Amino acid sequence: MKILIQLGVLAVALMFGQTAIAGDDSDTGDGMQPPPLPFPFPEMEPQEPPKRPNIIVIMADDYGKDVANLYNTATEADVFPDTAPTPALESLADSGVLFTNAWAQPACTTTRGARSTGKLPSTTGISFPLGRQTPRVGAPGSRFEGVEFPPTMINP
Repeated sequence: MKILIQLGVLAVALMFGQTAIAGDDSDTGDGMQPPPLPFPFPEMEPQEPPKRPNIIVIMADDYGKDVANLYNTATEADVFPDTAPTPALESLADSGVLFTNAWAQPACTTTRGARSTGKLPSTTGISFPLGRQTPRVGAPGSRFEGVEFPPTMINP
């Protein structure tokens, strides 16, 4: 197969009148640079990258609305008087979108399982800390053991 590729490269070079071998930058045949292309490419203008939304998801564990100023409204100031100042989060929220309609499971393990799998908490099978694995769920990544991925993907 390698010989066929080399013959193909040689045939194309001869078709366009190139006598130097690939890797040659001069008529001396010293093999340092590839020969020039047989036809010019048009100059391309740099293009702006497409405008995409800049989405930041900040996830904190065991973080209630009672611990930060971000969600502390004037009516709640008496209920949650000792909130921590969060100027960076407040700045992000002021210049973007603040997520205020959410729900969570009563235990952090089920919420973490839902967030990690993208499934509803009731369908993940994760209801206890992972120290108590069920055969249905297993450890994170256990379903990928022994699976071969194409070289363009990340192998576990």
